[in-house]
Amino acid sequence: MFGENNPPPLIVSNQTETTFNPGTMSYLTTYYWEIISWDNESASTQGPVWNFTTIPEPNSSPYEPNNPGPSDGETSVSIFTDINWTGGDPDGDAVTYNVFFDTVSPPQIVSENQSADNYDPGTLLFGITYFWQIVSYDVYGAFTNGPIWSFTTRTNSPPNTPNNPNPVNGASDVLIDIILTWSGGDPDGDTVTYDVYFGDVTPPPKMISNQSITSYYPGTLEFSKTYYWQIISWDQFGETSPGQIWSFDTRENNPPNIPNDPRPVNGAVNVDINTDLKWTGGDPDGDNVRYDIYFGTVNPPPLVVTNY
Repeated sequence: MFGENNPPPLIVSNQTETTFNPGTMSYLTTYYWEIISWDNESASTQGPVWNFTTIPEPNSSPYEPNNPGPSDGETSVSIFTDINWTGGDPDGDAVTYNVFFDTVSPPQIVSENQSADNYDPGTLLFGITYFWQIVSYDVYGAFTNGPIWSFTTRTNSPPNTPNNPNPVNGASDVLIDIILTWSGGDPDGDTVTYDVYFGDVTPPPKMISNQSITSYYPGTLEFSKTYYWQIISWDQFGETSPGQIWSFDTRENNPPNIPNDPRPVNGAVNVDINTDLKWTGGDPDGDNVRYDIYFGTVNPPPLVVTNY
């Protein structure tokens, strides 16, 4: 008796051999079987019902990990990169991965039995070659070693030296309301901030730290004075480039023009009693001008309007 049910059905009767070939069986199936012995006097003895389970369907090993990112041998890789790969299994089995990662080859294991096909190694170092390897496992313990891959991170250059100052170094006759500007940036495209130093002494004192814009307004300056300034650039990784100390002289302040060309003219007679007073003024520096007006029937006349 033999079959997938318990009790199993009768398959063969009255055979004399003590072996039986049930043919090709199904994978991962439990079978039940029983033997009943008979002698030639028709006496019988019934054996117990036995069972066994066949092997699972043949298991293939997982695919070899492939398609690495970064690609094998890649250079100038960001220090913030994650590694990733393509894995899987030809039988559709679930796959886990052991990740090996280090600055030496062969690399050391850093993650076991992870299901994700990527790994974050954290912030890496500049200008270093890293080695990594992935080993794939299926649910039945079959595994496939991937090759050892490598990549090299980019180097970090310091930021550009601050340049192109406005006003230009050594400029004179500079407006007292000038906004200072400069050029900066970074050859690697990193984020850059600036420390600004400014004053009427050299070296100038620091006025502001870590600003992102390339301009600075020092406020209204004094006339006829020499000012000094310096910009120090910093990239996001702490590399720095100090600019040179620049200087400029603010302009002199000339007094306004002497009021002239009066209307009515000086000494005029028979002037209409409703006449407006007019004159010519201005300023040689182009500054805005205000006027105090004195007017009356006595000389000197009294002040009648201030800041007109």
